[in-house]
Amino acid sequence: TNNVGKAYSQGVEIELSYAATSDIRIDFSASYIDSKFKKANPPLVDGERLVYSHRTNAYLGMQYDFLIAGYSSFARSDIGYVGE
Repeated sequence: TNNVGKAYSQGVEIELSYAATSDIRIDFSASYIDSKFKKANPPLVDGERLVYSHRTNAYLGMQYDFLIAGYSSFARSDIGYVGE
């Protein structure tokens, strides 16, 4: 193993939730993150992106609430995107 040196990370993230009706809710989130090595030790290079640090991410979900025989129930669908 090797100490990688230093790294920095900065970005922005947004999360929204919208009640379309009393039974339907839509959720959305997205982020942009710039993460790079700084003062890296070889074989890493300064300015190289951190491993497993995705630059962009997005998520969209929809939930429908309803009753079945008087019990609270819901159906939900989600989709996500993870950048390179």
